[in-house]
Amino acid sequence: MRKVAVQKGLEDVAREVKRHGYQVTGIDNMGDTIDAIIYSTSLGGNGYQTVSADIETGGNNKFTAMINADEKSVEEIISMLGNIRGY
Repeated sequence: MRKVAVQKGLEDVAREVKRHGYQVTGIDNMGDTIDAIIYSTSLGGNGYQTVSADIETGGNNKFTAMINADEKSVEEIISMLGNIRGY
């Protein structure tokens, strides 16, 4: 199962991501491999400042997708997650 970290404040997005079968964790609780990080610049993050340097990248050639929720609809985010290549 792909694991997605979602920034605090994006609970609606997190619910939809989980509903579509992804394992969801908070950015502050990342301890396993992360396939994607969903963040929001309007909530005070910029992706790089939002996440720890200690994340374990996903199975897509050690790539973790960074998705700015301010720029995408929930449907677009779900579609992007579906396009992440498997392990």
